[in-house]
Amino acid sequence: MKGRAQGKHHVYSCLAELLQQNWSRLRRVDVRIGPEALYHSSLWKTFLFPAPQLVSFKVVFQGTRPRIFSSQDGFLFAGNAPSLREIGTKNMTFSIQAPWAAQLRQLQLESADFKAYETLEVIKQMPLLEYLSLSHIAGPPPVPLPAEESINIPRLTHLHLTNKLNIALPFVHAIKSSNHCTLIWASPAIDFGIPAQEAIYAIRRVLIRYSNGFFSSQSTPGALRLI
Repeated sequence: MKGRAQGKHHVYSCLAELLQQNWSRLRRVDVRIGPEALYHSSLWKTFLFPAPQLVSFKVVFQGTRPRIFSSQDGFLFAGNAPSLREIGTKNMTFSIQAPWAAQLRQLQLESADFKAYETLEVIKQMPLLEYLSLSHIAGPPPVPLPAEESINIPRLTHLHLTNKLNIALPFVHAIKSSNHCTLIWASPAIDFGIPAQEAIYAIRRVLIRYSNGFFSSQSTPGALRLI
């Protein structure tokens, strides 16, 4: 299912009904949801139902603040999504420390109130990731800086980080990706949360590592882009 829902209350009621009628057999959900849906509970509750066939779940919520699923709500898909491989959300906050986390191949989280240190811990449980994109997640960063290459994700071929330097650095420093991983790293503001000398040393190590991967990989060259 792919589409866009925006407008008055009845629009979201129709979307909720359509999703609920087909939820148990849906394989892909890719929808953009307008800001008026923030308090439309029947729509959001649909995402808490078990999803036995769901492979890909991508939802962009266009609200000015995130739709938060509390601990009382439980996991997305009630923790039951055995076929799930891809999650991509914007302006949604939920627990990713769920039973389906270990099977993910693609994870994209943007503009939501995810905590950096919690997200880093959960990523340790995702060894099959091939694509990881984290944008504008919240602090504080983990202190001290995690050990270099302490999180092994051998299939990761795309790492995209858009965050303040002190938030992004622990991820790019700790994650050990494939040798031909593409790194796209955009830091809109510099705000060191660790000693400057340690940060500079860590950045240097990261740049050397990804540069070596770029030049040594022959069949599938990687890329390094800093913004």
